[in-house]
Amino acid sequence: MADTKFDPEGTFSKDSSIFGMPDDKDSALHLIPVSWEPTTSFKKGTANGPDALFEATKQMDLYHPYFRKSFEKGIYWNKESLLDSKELNKKAKKAAAAVVDALENEKEVSASDLENVNSLSVEFNEMVYTQSIKALNSGKTVGLVGGDHSCPYGLIKALSEKNPEGFSIIHIDAHFDFRDAYQGFEHSHASIMHNVRSKISNPPTIFQLGIRDFSESELKFANEHSTYLLDQELHSELLKGKSFENLISELFKNLSEKIYISFDIDGLSPEHCPNTGTPVPGGLSYNQAVFMIQMLHENGHNLIGFDLVEVSPGKSEIPGEGLDEVVGSRLLYELSCFALASSDQRLQAK
Repeated sequence: MADTKFDPEGTFSKDSSIFGMPDDKDSALHLIPVSWEPTTSFKKGTANGPDALFEATKQMDLYHPYFRKSFEKGIYWNKESLLDSKELNKKAKKAAAAVVDALENEKEVSASDLENVNSLSVEFNEMVYTQSIKALNSGKTVGLVGGDHSCPYGLIKALSEKNPEGFSIIHIDAHFDFRDAYQGFEHSHASIMHNVRSKISNPPTIFQLGIRDFSESELKFANEHSTYLLDQELHSELLKGKSFENLISELFKNLSEKIYISFDIDGLSPEHCPNTGTPVPGGLSYNQAVFMIQMLHENGHNLIGFDLVEVSPGKSEIPGEGLDEVVGSRLLYELSCFALASSDQRLQAK
């Protein structure tokens, strides 16, 4: 981080960037915030997540009890991607709403509306891909901040090209996200992991945790294309006296050294994220999620990228002050610190 005057213990100015840091493109970690939710199928609001998270980070202490001062490598917030995505989201939401309304009222879906959503989704994915490749080619680590869970496709595609030897995705979510073009939307929030497995030429392996709400067809797809621990099974074993550490160690035993974390906040128990789009009872506690992240680092895994999605501030909250973004901002910081700590491993490997 180029600005040596930055004081992490001072009062962050209104003009400061994410986590109160300087707006510095030389930072080791680049965050791509995107406002995108046209295919959200239950509650809206996740398009407002990046702005709310940005505000919530301004009241955090940055010294980390485990990762210490990894923040000193810098975290850059790409404002341009947020502005561009807001314009695309506005266009796509109108057409998507018409499609969903027709489906719910058993009317014929307009082919032009459906094509409009799908073409705008492709345009959005290309934007994320272009921003990701640009940052990766500059030696930066990239994290995506959503938005709904369809958002990280372009980043995962970029990482698959930059890491032809392969890597593993750890997918934390209440849902498998293995739907095939849910509601006709080829890049639905419910289809992200299906698209990763079916549309990327050298797809990463997928390990899933927190899953507790899914269709029979998704379970069949999961049995063929992922390694998972259902949330119901996890908590049943915990109640029988098994340790969380042993259970997730077993789940991750064939994990690649290089990993990507795709974190849908509804993977947490809903008391941590009451306004997320599709909350489901059960899920991980915040402390279990943090333990998992730190355990992965302790075990030598290299976090090459991540996303945090489906954070919604809710209609009645002042952006930055609601529980969803307060929890989400700290989860974002955990992931960012892990990524920054991993950047040392990549430099040493060169």
